Amino acid sequence: MILRSVLLNMVDASKEESRRRLVRRALALAILPVTSVVLVLMLGAVAMEMGWLKSQAGEVRLPADTKGPLASVGRGLLGKDGYLLEVPASGNIAVAAWTDVPSGLVDLPLIRCDCVPRRADAILHILWRRADHPDKTFSARVEHELGETQLLDLSRNPDWTGEIVGIAVALGGYPGDAVLIRGIDARKDTVGNRLTKEIGDWATFRPWDGQSINLAIIGARDRSVSPVLLVALAIGSGLLASSRTRPPRPVVTLVIVSVVITGWVGLDARWQLDLLAKYRATVAEFGTGPIEELWRRGPDADIYALATSVKRGFHDPTQRVFVFGDEAYSRGRAAYHLLPLLVHYDAVSGVLPSAQFIRAGDLIFLTWSRQVRYDKDAQQLIWNGGAVRVKPLGYVHGNVVFKVLA
Repeated sequence: MILRSVLLNMVDASKEESRRRLVRRALALAILPVTSVVLVLMLGAVAMEMGWLKSQAGEVRLPADTKGPLASVGRGLLGKDGYLLEVPASGNIAVAAWTDVPSGLVDLPLIRCDCVPRRADAILHILWRRADHPDKTFSARVEHELGETQLLDLSRNPDWTGEIVGIAVALGGYPGDAVLIRGIDARKDTVGNRLTKEIGDWATFRPWDGQSINLAIIGARDRSVSPVLLVALAIGSGLLASSRTRPPRPVVTLVIVSVVITGWVGLDARWQLDLLAKYRATVAEFGTGPIEELWRRGPDADIYALATSVKRGFHDPTQRVFVFGDEAYSRGRAAYHLLPLLVHYDAVSGVLPSAQFIRAGDLIFLTWSRQVRYDKDAQQLIWNGGAVRVKPLGYVHGNVVFKVLA
């Protein structure tokens, strides 16, 4: 009896140990793919934020300093943050160029313009000249979104050849449009550099844009697949691998719950890292002072400055102000900053009023607009709805305030 009891205990212990091994194996096979994807997402984000992702070799940077760039068209000003290039009041393009460029630049066809355009629809180009055609300018457009420029691949561009003797940044847009040029980075077309670029694009925390990082980001070619989908595919792969061990039903339930929790916690942790990065970037750009200081440093700083000057000169709460502009954002921000004056503007379509509704003494706050033309000689503001005689009262980077004359 004693021997039989011992044997039964050994059999039970063996079954229990076998069951534990089965559970561990099933969990390992299920969780490993999810954990790998989550770690890649999180570590890539941390590495990008900390500056650990660097090009492998062959990188040249043309900084914005006293050697360049210099504005050949438009106006430019070198500051501590970079070179501010502005479209002149009488034109629609500005160009700033480096004339002193390193030799062998043609061997570095992966170009990134470290530039921040002030407006979302600004048109950016990289221009260059070659020694064999010194009188000809070649160009390639730089795509950008939310102030972030995309990599420009010139490796297959037939004009990127020979000896590059000059390179420039061109900005197209409204009078007063501006772009902050911090520099140009040029890299060799290597597997390491391309891999670093792809990982960097995927891992970079994007600015505030109202889109969840856990979804496919609209307009971002590098984020056409969402992290949720990647984690879901990893969960599916893990469960498929785990099913090959044929675990019993209680183990299956444990595996499913464990792998889903692992994926959810990983996505949530990356979301928290993204919020932290956005907070740090916001504090660095706007500070933590009073709201007026945040407005002065914000994206509508020019509009705020001009609106403030208007309110200082007109204290009558019945003073009427008409806001003209093509952009809904600019119109809305101008109307907000002009309060408590009586503001008239079209919040949706931007349709301009007829001139018959505007009388002498009214103010017209003009943001960037292609619907309106100012005739300086005749002192008239002209649009499809008519024309009125005006006198300019203030100008800040393409935003103008006029007073209507009798």
